[in-house]
Amino acid sequence: MTEIKKIQNKINEIIYNQAGDIAADNGFSADLQTSLKVYHLWKLALQENKLLILHAGHSYRLSKKEYGWYESRTVVNASLSKATQDICEDIESQIEEAGHDDYEACGSYIEGISLLEVNDNEIIIELLSGS
Repeated sequence: MTEIKKIQNKINEIIYNQAGDIAADNGFSADLQTSLKVYHLWKLALQENKLLILHAGHSYRLSKKEYGWYESRTVVNASLSKATQDICEDIESQIEEAGHDDYEACGSYIEGISLLEVNDNEIIIELLSGS
């Protein structure tokens, strides 16, 4: 199989993925409008020589009767989806370090963003989400 054909196959796997495997570990459902706002904030941060930081919290089922709230921050690199994926991975690491091995993210819809802080180095936004 040629190198181009291999790349085409990988692209088709991503485009035609019906199982949801691509977003399975991302507990947030990003909408287009918020994604575009984050992209434009990222461009502004670049122009101002600042990092764009996304802060988010997420609820996880830790056992049949126990739920926990976890928070994380990540540097945004153009994409809200990638940033929320990074946050979910960090939160899951926190949960595992706390000794929980059977956990499940409670799905959240993104309801918007708000400005938390602007300082000399960063623009920090918060992800507003709910079920």
